[in-house]
Amino acid sequence: MNRNILFVLLIIVGFFTAAGVISYRHFDMVDSQLEKELDLARLQHGYLERVGWVRAIPDEKAYQDEVPNFFRWYFAEVDKHVARFHENKEFTDYLSEVDRASGRDAEKNLPPAVGQKLSTALDKKSNSVAERKAFFDLEKKTFDAFRGGHYRPVFTGTSHGMRLDVASDDVTVVNAKPKVRVSMVLWGAPREVIEVEGAKRMRTDVAFSSNWKLFDVKNKVYGEVNVGNLAMRNDYPERLIPVFPPQMVLGHYDMDLVPSTVDHMEITFTLTARSPTGGQADAVYSWKLPTPAEWKLRPGEAWDGATEQVRADEEINPAGKKKSALK
Repeated sequence: MNRNILFVLLIIVGFFTAAGVISYRHFDMVDSQLEKELDLARLQHGYLERVGWVRAIPDEKAYQDEVPNFFRWYFAEVDKHVARFHENKEFTDYLSEVDRASGRDAEKNLPPAVGQKLSTALDKKSNSVAERKAFFDLEKKTFDAFRGGHYRPVFTGTSHGMRLDVASDDVTVVNAKPKVRVSMVLWGAPREVIEVEGAKRMRTDVAFSSNWKLFDVKNKVYGEVNVGNLAMRNDYPERLIPVFPPQMVLGHYDMDLVPSTVDHMEITFTLTARSPTGGQADAVYSWKLPTPAEWKLRPGEAWDGATEQVRADEEINPAGKKKSALK
């Protein structure tokens, strides 16, 4: 009888000990998660205290000199955060989430023949998965440029507290056609967190448009292109990479190559931003540049999609208008 009681007591003690260990581990994990979130908030707070000056630097050369130093400081803090909380040093957790959601992680653990069948089935519904990964890849490219110290925008401008960078202007192939991909980074657009159906979303109320005026060697207007919002626009990069520098908007324009006779151009980017409290800012950024050779079609090659319009002489030849005004 005594042995039975002792056995029961040992089971009870063992149960409560195990429950205590489980509870301790649970609360320790909760504490660690809260501590990580607080440290991330501290990191973002420090960034936002310093970034105002970077966004406002009026001189382009001064900005180009300052931004590597700024990112060097920020990513040194990011590295401390990653090391302290044993985070993924490749910053690719989002891709793992996409694979889990699509079933790709299950495919890796199956025999080859079965895995191949599953892969074929998944490919039929993988368009959105591919798009999400492409979306991430574009963000990661910018993140790596920031972190690696080789972020050198080809154009930058500041207006109304917002800085707009053309991060790169490479020629790429889109739908089997060469395009000029003008990759954009907007710093400091007003935004707010809202809740939609129980989920938190970031709302950034900013509209983009762009006007491209093309001039020949005599400074006469050859053509004009108007475009609206950015492609692959990303208003909340921190959703994919939590330590991405906050309050940025990413995206790009894919522009057709221009005729070989276009000597130079003037590109105007116009942004209309509205704050959560109702204010509005209309920011304009003007980029004048000689037409890069790689942006041009071959001599005689047709400019797809072009239409002809009748314009007043003073619109086509601004220099002629100035001369007649001086007479």
